Amino acid sequence: MAQEAAGREERFLKYMHTCSEMYNTSLSEGVISAYWETMKEYSDQEIMRAFNMAFKTCRFFPKPVDLLECIEGEKSDKSLLAWEKVYKAISGVGAYESVQFDDPAIHSCIELMGGWPQLCHAKTDEMKWKQKEFENLYRVMSKREDHSGYLPGIFETDNAARGFKVPTNVKMIGERGEVLGIAGKELKAIEEAAV
Repeated sequence: MAQEAAGREERFLKYMHTCSEMYNTSLSEGVISAYWETMKEYSDQEIMRAFNMAFKTCRFFPKPVDLLECIEGEKSDKSLLAWEKVYKAISGVGAYESVQFDDPAIHSCIELMGGWPQLCHAKTDEMKWKQKEFENLYRVMSKREDHSGYLPGIFETDNAARGFKVPTNVKMIGERGEVLGIAGKELKAIEEAAV
């Protein structure tokens, strides 16, 4: 494990030296170390792509934030992609089913907007405003770590409110808004859970 980490850092150093030569910039060990601390959580492939993209788009030696944007994309790009997943799931799954997105920050955004069923029941002419609200929330919520595991649909919330045992089939929503599968579990009635 330590050897692998050392190998990754060595490859990163090569990228940094190549980049410094291309931009005719000298780098201190401290600067290189700061870049490594910022970038080490990403895979070698992501780092290589970031440097290659920086070579094509940056006029000056890229700052860490430039490299991070190459990896993560602009926040507005990410929020738009997240909205695409939500919009496809609204029409493809609907308000009655419980859903779990592959990006849990989406759950927090939708909860703050009133919940999955309420968002699904928004009128068509309201959707452009819902999109703006979602994208603004996503920019904030994507920086946080604590999100719910899924969003309950009407079947689940109505049955739970009546005290029934609730068999929950959560539709798992993937990268392009498609249903990847169903995670089934049985939830106990509210009275039993409260005891």
